[in-house]
Amino acid sequence: MGDTQADVELLMKALIEPVREMLREEGGFLPFGAYLDKARRVKKVAAKADEESDQDVLTAFLEEKMQGFADANKAVATAIVSDVRAVPPGKKKERDCVAFALDHVDDYSVIVFLPYELDEENEVVFGELFAIDGDKKIFS
Repeated sequence: MGDTQADVELLMKALIEPVREMLREEGGFLPFGAYLDKARRVKKVAAKADEESDQDVLTAFLEEKMQGFADANKAVATAIVSDVRAVPPGKKKERDCVAFALDHVDDYSVIVFLPYELDEENEVVFGELFAIDGDKKIFS
């Protein structure tokens, strides 16, 4: 297979600009996803939803879609991106974070958190990444 780390980084890099735009324009976003196909092309996936949509329901829908791409042997890596609150290591207070639930066919699963805030000009300022082990829900 390819380089696992390079594959998930490619997915994250492809998704960070759309995330930045949604945060700048809307102040937040609903979960969405993407997968990396065998040719290493990023394919975005979204659910039809509105502000009233339940994030857990959307995330479950996206997980099911990603599992389908994995089962069909179309995806080598997947990402489900959510707007969450989490406590960074060494901190006591929750912060707004972008969560990237990343899974790879090579038995790799991690959730990467990217803290953020909006400055006075409504520009997105990202903090330092931190990660936890993922749930290995996609490739099984």
